Amino acid sequence: MVDLFEVLILFMVYVIFMIGIYVLSAYCMFRLGRKFGIGNFWGYMVPFYNMYLIHQCSRLPSNYLLILLIPFVGPMIWSAIVFGEIAKRLGKDYWIFGLGTALIGIPFFIMALDSSMPQEGAVANLYGVPQQLAVTPPLQGINHQKDQRFTGSTAFLVGKSGMYQGAVIPIPAEGVVIGRDANLSNIIISEDSVSKSHVRLALHPARYDTVLVQDMGSTHGTFLQERNGAWFPISGEHQLTAATSSMIRIGSSQEIFEIKFEL
Repeated sequence: MVDLFEVLILFMVYVIFMIGIYVLSAYCMFRLGRKFGIGNFWGYMVPFYNMYLIHQCSRLPSNYLLILLIPFVGPMIWSAIVFGEIAKRLGKDYWIFGLGTALIGIPFFIMALDSSMPQEGAVANLYGVPQQLAVTPPLQGINHQKDQRFTGSTAFLVGKSGMYQGAVIPIPAEGVVIGRDANLSNIIISEDSVSKSHVRLALHPARYDTVLVQDMGSTHGTFLQERNGAWFPISGEHQLTAATSSMIRIGSSQEIFEIKFEL
């Protein structure tokens, strides 16, 4: 006769094991998403929403999510396409990492846990310098309208105080990350109050007169300035236009930027 207590113990062990696998997968998805500045850990813990976040990392149109509705084979096809695109963005082979993830999953963990970073280089393409910016001299006394570094940009970060004071940095469509870690961020601020990947700014995919500001779960917060001069913290994603608050402070540092739509 089967001992009911033993069955219960085995069931609890199985449940704990499955929860552990899910948390590990969520963490790896978070590690992968962090390379593109998308989402936070708790977002990747939410079923289905984590798939949406991963889909954003691929930059594929949202209608590709409908592939998941195909019976039986939909999730596998979606995985192959999405992780293939992500692999391509990380400079890896589309088919090996796309099909490999769909079939055995191991390439997914490799992409998530290795040191690879997006190859398109949001800042590198505009400045002709490594993706991670060191302290730059102020970009003053130049013709912003004709300088090729600003071509295609409709919004800019203008340093108002701190180590980037006077600098003018275009905000590319694919986004730029401000943080302390040179492996995770484009604009580096070496202060303890700044998180490794602190905040991400990108152009709105449909409205190029709008900038999306997303705090990436920073420890000391990202702050916007109200019209009365007071600072308020943000969480999640905010949309800024020329008519809204455009001053942003990184943590408790003196690093303050103004978001401008014209120079």
